[in-house]
Amino acid sequence: MVKPLVSVVCITYNQENFIKDALDGLAVQKTDFPFEIIIGDDKSTDNTPKIILKYADKYPDIIKPILRPKNLGVNKNFVAMLKEASGKYIAFCEGDDYWIDPNKLQLQIDYMENHPKCDLVYTDLNFLYSETGEVKQSVYENNIISRPKSLEEHLHGGYIAPCTWLFRKSALNLPLISMKNWIDTTFVIALELFKKGTIHYIPKTTAVYRISDSGVSQAKGERAIQRIIGILEIQEYFIKKFNIDEERAHSVITQMVKNLVDMQWQQGVFDSNSYNQYLRYIIEIVVSSNKIIAEKDKTIAEKDRLIYEKEQKLNQIISSKSYKIGRVVTTPGRSFKRVIK
Repeated sequence: MVKPLVSVVCITYNQENFIKDALDGLAVQKTDFPFEIIIGDDKSTDNTPKIILKYADKYPDIIKPILRPKNLGVNKNFVAMLKEASGKYIAFCEGDDYWIDPNKLQLQIDYMENHPKCDLVYTDLNFLYSETGEVKQSVYENNIISRPKSLEEHLHGGYIAPCTWLFRKSALNLPLISMKNWIDTTFVIALELFKKGTIHYIPKTTAVYRISDSGVSQAKGERAIQRIIGILEIQEYFIKKFNIDEERAHSVITQMVKNLVDMQWQQGVFDSNSYNQYLRYIIEIVVSSNKIIAEKDKTIAEKDRLIYEKEQKLNQIISSKSYKIGRVVTTPGRSFKRVIK
């Protein structure tokens, strides 16, 4: 078999309803170079492995299935698949996303070959909301989400969709991404390359990112909390690694704590007490700066004060005569007599 110029890495887990879309978009790529599709299934319990093997039989020259004998978890499976890639370039597509441009790989390879200093190139994409069927077209070009243009912007939680990436394997820092079980390995890769200033963008829509309740990055409840902690840990690591000054670090942490508040409070994960305790926990494990912790403690203290004032007002209402009369009107006559006495 001829050595591929591009290795397309696809990871799957229980995605029987989506994997056909992904594989169809990958297998129909029109190129003037050889490429391989490496699919790592993380011991799915549904029909995903059967579908993968069916496609491998149909496209034996390009599809290489790897079916895990035990579940590794998303990022361990992903890192293991990166190590399997033999191409000069690597592209991504998770099992619930898919490509819609049959010339995607050719477009990006032509760009990379003409821009030797570029390590990663990505494109525009559509968002598909699985539960409603709503599609948001060309999310970068239509300013639906902002496109990070620097390390600082991406460190704040910027997003460049991995399903649109193509990058040089030589730019991949395997020791870094293998050193621990990062919550989001693609975020780590992008931060490394943003630091080098070698990420470029093509304003053409080539892929669809599927947003569903089952998706990793759309986790809810406790899973969402753990994901946010993991993202904060990545940010802390790179703040130290790149010697980002305290003021910029404070800006990063403030933004992520705000994201935590907005997401988890709206989902009802926290009551007022656990919210404060958890916020302290987030800050203490992620931020080493005493100044930042002190500022956040002031915020927590202010919230504690507001909660206390609301509780006092509620107690005043409950103990008021008008409140008791209101309660009595809705109770049986015997209770009414007991209150009057």
